[in-house]
Parts: sequence; structure tokens; C-alpha cells
Amino acid sequence: GQLILHADTKLSEFPIAARPTIEKRVAAPTPVVVLTPKQNENSGFSEMALAKVFKEVLGVPAVAVEDSFFDLGGHSILAARLLTKIERKWSVRLSLADLVESPTPRAIFNAFSQNALVLSDRVVPLQKGSRDPFFVISQSLVFHNIAKSLGADRAVYALRMPEEEATKLTKPYTMQAIAAYYVRLLREVQPSGPYRLAGWCVAAKIAYEVAQQLVAMGESVEMLVLLDTWAPGYLRDMSRVKRALVNAAYKAHRAKLRLFSHESESAPQNEEDFKPTPVEEIEYAAEENYRARPYKGRVVLCCSSEQPTGGIFDPTMGWGKYLDPMPPIHRISGSHLGMFDAEGSSFIAARILDATSAPQTPITQTRVAKAASSVLATEDNAHVAV
Repeated sequence: GQLILHADTKLSEFPIAARPTIEKRVAAPTPVVVLTPKQNENSGFSEMALAKVFKEVLGVPAVAVEDSFFDLGGHSILAARLLTKIERKWSVRLSLADLVESPTPRAIFNAFSQNALVLSDRVVPLQKGSRDPFFVISQSLVFHNIAKSLGADRAVYALRMPEEEATKLTKPYTMQAIAAYYVRLLREVQPSGPYRLAGWCVAAKIAYEVAQQLVAMGESVEMLVLLDTWAPGYLRDMSRVKRALVNAAYKAHRAKLRLFSHESESAPQNEEDFKPTPVEEIEYAAEENYRARPYKGRVVLCCSSEQPTGGIFDPTMGWGKYLDPMPPIHRISGSHLGMFDAEGSSFIAARILDATSAPQTPITQTRVAKAASSVLATEDNAHVAV
């Protein structure tokens, strides 16, 4: 993800910690009592009232009852705000999965009227289709436009780790243990390969480790999509002097971007929105110690135009020593989050489709070093939660 610095760590350390757009922790939905028309009337819970809350959260002039939250520019932070407002106003609890399944005021209202709620926040169907699925690790909302651009017949599932699952992990937290959870989850949906995986920011590194574990099991990984993420250990493995120089250069780069950016004119963001959830804290802690291994599969690598290139910064974003062959890095106009707008998402989907049609044998057990097969038995992986 972005080279955002830890303000609360020693100044000499400043590890690069991918800080994604936060998907606020939302409690799992409880069984819902169907609201009768009388209760709806008394509580003010209606399609129009929901549309008004949409309008307030999105900061748009008007919202119709058939307007999709995501088509109006909704993303993870705004989704968290929307769900919180709905719960406070009407004691109606929605999960992120529910919002993806029912993204309009009318659909939300009807879902409650029919008690048709999604009961799992672990596997969120971003798009239902007949073609073999793409699995997105962690982020369930920013891939909304990419899913559409991949074609209506392509199934796309977002895999998430709820807090109750994260608490089963033991310290020291490892990427191997986190990835093992996702491997189990995706194999429940698709028992055997070839697999297609994607991740953004810190979740891209999790997807990378998921791919490694699948290959070690003898499975085939057709595609790994890494979005706006620096390679594991990029900053950690530098000398102290170079690390300080890179951090200074990145601060200057960010300041310059802010000077010429109009993003500050958009809806104000609460500091609280960027506070990591307990699950994200675990992911960042695991990322700090992650020692990645080389990977020989097909990879699509994209970054936002706000990422620095050239000069003191590695043009491969640190991936050069891990990926074989090293794919081109596609730069997408926009910020870490802005790259997922309709235009950016369409571009990313096109690169994925280009790579899918390119002739290449998916990576399998026979194409990797024997040592990789022992990954699941390593000391790091002793912390996998059963």
C-alpha cells in the first residue's frame, strides 16, 4: 500500500505499513424481527428516509430510492458511516455483506421487509456469475467497479476475516497464519484450482502468501493481482541511512501531491475513520515480520499515480527480487483510493483480462523449488489457528 509512516514508532524505524481505506468493524447481523408497516411508520424507517441518510453520508445533491450506494461513489469508509447511522437511527443492523447485496435504499428496505439478510461477512459475493470466481482478500467494497468491468458472468467473492476469527490467532502474528485462514475459506467456496486471487494494500501481501501456500499444496494459481502495494520488507531491509532518506523523500512527495491535489475539497474525513480495527492491527503486526519467498506465477501489478517512482525509489516497488518474470507495473491515475473509480477500475480489469488471455502455464508444484513445499511446516506457521 502507501508508504505511510508510523508516527508513533521510533523515528529511525518508520516501517512502511500499508494503510488501506478502513472498513470499519461492523458487528455480525443478529436475527432480525421483521418490521411491520405500523412499526415502519412509527420508526420513520422507509425507502425515502434511507435515501436521505444515503444523501447525507455521500454528500450528493439527491438520492433516489433505486440509486446504488457504490455507483454514487460509496466506498469502505463511507459504508461504515452509513451502517453506523442506520443502526443508531433505527436499531437496524446491516453488515457490509448486506450492503453489497442490497446497495439501494429500496433494496435495503425490501430486505428487511422480507427478512432476506446475508448471514455471513466472511464470504461476500460482490458479483454472482457462472464463470470461475475471482477471490479478493479482505477489502470487500473497493473492488465493486472492477467486478463489473470483468464481465457480468464472472463470479467475484470478497473474503474477510471477522474479529472473532482474528482472536483465534496467536502471537506472534504471522502472514502465514493469516493466509492459512484465507486458504481454508476460499477452498470452502472452490475446493480445487486453478485459483484467481487479488488484494489491495496490505491485503495484496496476504494474497501473495495465499498464492504461495496454494502452490505448496500442489494447487494451480492462474492469476495473482497485486494493487498499490510495496513488496514485503521493502523499507525494513534497508540500511538505516537509506531508510531515513527514503522516508524524507516520501514525505516531500506526499506534501507536493497535497499541494496540487483537489482531493481536500471532497467530503471531510473523520480522524476516527482511519483508526485501524483490531483485525487490521493484527495484519500490520504480521506484515512487519513477513519474510516473503520468490514467486514464479502470473502476476498483474498496478499502482496509483501517487506512488513515487525513480530516483531513490525502487522502480519495481521492491517486487523485482520476488517475481519471476517481473511483470510491468501499470500506473493508474488517482490516489490510493481514487484509483478504484470507474475509469481506473475499468483499466485494472482490462489488464487482468489481457493477462488472462496471454499464453502461460499456471504455476504448479512442479514449477517451484522443492523447498516451497515445506512452507506449511515452517516454524512461522506453527501459529495457524485450527
